[in-house]
Parts: sequence; C-alpha cells; structure tokens
Amino acid sequence: MTARLEVEAPGLKLRVGAGEIVTLLGANGAGKTTLLRAIMGFEALAGRICLDGRELGSTPPFRRNRLGIGYCPEGRRVFPRMTVRENLIVAARSRAPTRLADILELFPALAARERALAGQLSGGEQQMLAMGRALMTEPRLLLLDEPSLGLSPQLTNAVMSRLRDIAARGTAVLMAEQNAANALAVADRAYLLRLGQIVREGPAAELRADPALEEAFLGG
Repeated sequence: MTARLEVEAPGLKLRVGAGEIVTLLGANGAGKTTLLRAIMGFEALAGRICLDGRELGSTPPFRRNRLGIGYCPEGRRVFPRMTVRENLIVAARSRAPTRLADILELFPALAARERALAGQLSGGEQQMLAMGRALMTEPRLLLLDEPSLGLSPQLTNAVMSRLRDIAARGTAVLMAEQNAANALAVADRAYLLRLGQIVREGPAAELRADPALEEAFLGG
C-alpha cells in the first residue's frame, strides 16, 4: 500500500506522495526536527496531520508506526552492543526473515557486516543501519532527520543514493536536512522553513537556484 501525507498548520502546508522524496530545509532552529516529531506524534502541532485522508489527531507514536510511518531520528541511536542483524530483527513486527533479506539487499554494506556489533560500524554504516531498522517495520512513509549529519562526503553520497531505491519501491520519504546541496540533489521537491513556517516550496531544481535558500541559512 502507498501513503499520502498532508500537514496543515498556521504558516505551514505540506504534502508528500507515494514514491516521492521531499526535503525540509532550513538553518538550525528552523523547525525541521519539531515538524518530523509532530508527524510521528512526539510533539503537539496546532493544525492537522493526515495520512491517506485520516486525521491522526492524538494518535500515539506506536499506533502511527502501525499505520505505516517509520521514523529515523537524528543521531542514529543504534544499539551498540547488539549485532547488525539483531538491531534489524528487533524492529520487525512480522515477516522478519523476508524483511531482513530485503534490507540487506538494499544496504550491501550491512550485509557484509551482519554479525558485527553496531558500535563497531563506521558513521555511514550506522546511519544505514538506523534507516534499515526504520524500514524493518515496512513503513509507507519514512521520516529521516539529518541523515548526513557527521558523515564524510563519500559516506553521505552512499547514504543518499539509497533514498532513490527506497522511494522506487513506493515508499514516501520526508527528510529534514541541513546540507541543502545533498538534499536537493536527491529530492523531488523541497520546503524551506524559517521559524516553523514555510517560506519557499517547489521542485528541488528550482529551489537550488533560489536566493531565499542562501538567505535562510545565513539568517538574512
């Protein structure tokens, strides 16, 4: 099944469709993480959040996950003393063997280190593991918070390249990212946030050339 996300609040109107990669851009404090946490149910939002036309209201995070929302928070948060395989299996609700095989196919770097402890992985491998763990729940909508944070350019490219594969399977992806160049290179559309409000939106290619993007990051 596919997903359609719609969010409406004062100064903010956002949508994400199935198989689409949408990025939230903005400097620190722009409200990107807060918005993702609100969609997942960890924060209150003075507005409406709808998944496939169903308003989520006060639906708790665990029920939103069961409705098809996966969340990969900033900072990776893997279980360092568990193996890669164990980190993935612990998140599965059903079809664990099949789902595990799918994730290891999507992330070959994890397949090569399936028996390694998560704490021994590189930063990029840990980010892939965090994304894979979120995907183990078979989400129709995947929320990603700063997936390139702390990664080298090479590892960032490796992580970002997987997003296209994820979206190609029909998953909707909403990503908060401070590295605008990396995000816009992979996204279909983008929203530029400032103080919790959307100040620009449009196709990623258009926002890449918009002077408002530079102003937002420089505080102009």
